[in-house]
Amino acid sequence: MSRRQLDAGAAVAAAGAVLLLVSLFLDWYGDDGQGYSAWTLFEVIDLLLAGIALIAISTFLSRSGIEPRLPRAPLLVLGGAALVLTVSQLIDAPPAVALGEFDIQTGAWLALAGSALLLAGAFMSVARVSFSVEQRAPRASEAETETVKMPPPDPPA
Repeated sequence: MSRRQLDAGAAVAAAGAVLLLVSLFLDWYGDDGQGYSAWTLFEVIDLLLAGIALIAISTFLSRSGIEPRLPRAPLLVLGGAALVLTVSQLIDAPPAVALGEFDIQTGAWLALAGSALLLAGAFMSVARVSFSVEQRAPRASEAETETVKMPPPDPPA
């Protein structure tokens, strides 16, 4: 029987980081026929958001006992930076979008949700919210351990 304790806050932060990473590939701004993803619009901010997401995922992996490929970082700093960068792009649109009449699309809202989730997970991690996962050997049910022999049914009359 092995017991592994997982940092629930880091898991929530990693889920937010995955959502943030996915949002970079979706349209952030657009109109009826054309949409622009973060990779198309931003010069550096898309790279910063992707880096934040990857480091947050790596931090979760290292806290879970899996060998990380990237360095660990404080999740509060990562979550705060991701939220500030995302909100700044929603308030002050990039120049390519500011000149036109483009609406905010799904990718921007998912990035906001992912950043907020990353920050919420960071706060949970600081509060030391965790859960244990314990592997146990499967128990045989009582029906399998007891065999009851029933008498044969009476023949029809």
